[in-house]
Amino acid sequence: MALRDELEAEAKRELGRRAAEEKSVPVRFEGGLGGSPVPPLEQLRAAAVVLIHEVVPDNDGALRKVFEQDLRSDDQLLGALAGGLPIWTAAELRAHLLQALATLAKRTLSTEAALHEFTRRVDAVWGQLLGERPHFETPGHAAHPDDPYTFASVRGALEAVINANP
Repeated sequence: MALRDELEAEAKRELGRRAAEEKSVPVRFEGGLGGSPVPPLEQLRAAAVVLIHEVVPDNDGALRKVFEQDLRSDDQLLGALAGGLPIWTAAELRAHLLQALATLAKRTLSTEAALHEFTRRVDAVWGQLLGERPHFETPGHAAHPDDPYTFASVRGALEAVINANP
């Protein structure tokens, strides 16, 4: 009887493991399946950050840093992808993530006030990264000649993200 009970217990454990595996959502990246303990939303964020570094033109890194902060603070932007995430090829995953980044860029460019606030945040991060006093551009006034992040340059970088979308 003990052997039978032991076999039944092992069969139940195996069924439990299979049920748990079916509930998990794998994400496919270059290099294989993402059968990792990292939740799918975090996997998507990590892949999106890699794409940000690829598609956002930024010599000093402050714009990318603020863009990443906005991405990480918006659970809905990538949450829709993680919720019903099928197994995509790397190209399909890239296309979906580029769409999400383009959505974030469009949101920032949706109003002048949103662009100005984003640019102000980028300037502040730039000052922190380089240990310098940032040059905050004021609407209606010419930008400081040494300002690496003007309204126009930030708009151009965000438009590059939108245009990277397939």
